[in-house]
Amino acid sequence: MDKPLSVLLVTANVGSMFEQPSQIEETWLRQLCNVISERQPQLVALHCQEVGGKHFDQCINQSDRFQDLLINSSALKPFRRMRSFIDKTCHNPEEFTAMGNVYFLHDDLEDVAMWDFTGNRFHPIEGQLFTDAKQTPSSRHVFHRKEKFPSHICPDHPKSRKGFLRTRWRLDGRELDLVNVHLYHDADNLQAAEKSPSSFALNRRQALAYTIGRLTDVLQTSPVFVFGDFNFRLDLCDLLQVHFDKCGKHHAETSDGDLIRTEYSHPDDNASVVLTLERKVFSVLADMLDFGQGHKEMRIFDKEPDEFPALSEIPLKFPPSYPFNESGDFRSYMQTRCPAWCDRVFFNRLSAELLMQAENVSYEMLGPDVCMGDHKPVFLAFVLPAEKKQQDYLDKTERTAVSTSPGDSLERRISDDTPHAENDDPQRDDPHHDHGQASTNHEDHSRKWHGVTVAVSALALGVSLAVPLKYGLGIGWVGAGAMSLAMTVSVIKLAQHNVNL
Repeated sequence: MDKPLSVLLVTANVGSMFEQPSQIEETWLRQLCNVISERQPQLVALHCQEVGGKHFDQCINQSDRFQDLLINSSALKPFRRMRSFIDKTCHNPEEFTAMGNVYFLHDDLEDVAMWDFTGNRFHPIEGQLFTDAKQTPSSRHVFHRKEKFPSHICPDHPKSRKGFLRTRWRLDGRELDLVNVHLYHDADNLQAAEKSPSSFALNRRQALAYTIGRLTDVLQTSPVFVFGDFNFRLDLCDLLQVHFDKCGKHHAETSDGDLIRTEYSHPDDNASVVLTLERKVFSVLADMLDFGQGHKEMRIFDKEPDEFPALSEIPLKFPPSYPFNESGDFRSYMQTRCPAWCDRVFFNRLSAELLMQAENVSYEMLGPDVCMGDHKPVFLAFVLPAEKKQQDYLDKTERTAVSTSPGDSLERRISDDTPHAENDDPQRDDPHHDHGQASTNHEDHSRKWHGVTVAVSALALGVSLAVPLKYGLGIGWVGAGAMSLAMTVSVIKLAQHNVNL
């Protein structure tokens, strides 16, 4: 820990790439290698979901070719230590999650070890090793934990390939738990719009709570990063009420009375349809909802992370990561689902404390202008300081500790290091936490009002003291007034000093 540690965490739903390798693979790999070359990390942690795509039984073996392309890329040449955990149990639906964790360790790292979940100790690693991720491994040493979510969490989709895949690392003395997670998706837009929260959101809530429950051994004692495809969606019921409450609604049903379509018409033109909802259709006029430059307004409907105060996130600065077009304009969205921030990086309090000390922190979307599939990968990059600098920071924060959440403190720290556009409104950047600048303004405002209050109180105190001073000390009104005035001036000076702090 006597030197900095540079980390790159990437989450990527790669289903589209496995289904259309000739159209996506080369661009996808180039974008990843570009960010590796730019950031120069010592740890590259790639968490993949939907390995093999929808036709996983035919494509799962392509994962070996995908890993070979990564290993042989020029950006990863200095990473001669590598560990891969790919779930290939596609013929066992009770276990299969289609998840894959791939880790690259730079040659600069001196002490690299992985946690053996069977032996309960760290083992040093060398070379490259490819492991089939199984739920009940038979090997002597087990360096991963994989679970598919129990069927009772989402009984309507018992064969859904959802779960988590966990590893634990020691890198030059620093321990990190890295968890890949894939939560349940929204299967029906009409059903998602029925109530708030939707039944799909409740399934995700249970699945993530289940995952967090499996991390109780480290959540309070070790830095933990949970990054993957959370499938978090905007609260569609609330979004429709806010943005389409004045629109006309027209329903189409089957002969059995089942709803198959809802159309929303323009408030001033009943014949003009501005939004069409079907099971797999979300078709909206561009000027009705802005997921581009105006995506900040949409984040008020991104409510699902609020249910998990144990996890924090750096404020979102990028647009929704799903569902992007795979042809034509790669910056626009398919008209299948409401765009949402599905792909995320969350962390516990101890990780937030590390990030408070970190430099060059970036939380971004990969390949915003090119085809990366229907999901754009998301990455969190940061550099942890050397041990002495880190300890100096911890000593400083202990002396100046305040009662704030890790999200508030981290957001303020990142905000201090990141320049904002002149007209950017930082207070609106994150609906889950107050922005650091907004908090600072609030503190200044409160401090000034506190000073004014003290000054007014001092004046009242001076007047009230004049009477007891006169009779208590047996002095005249002039003497009592002079003493009370002197006391009043002293208190006002103290208040003025407080205002100017």
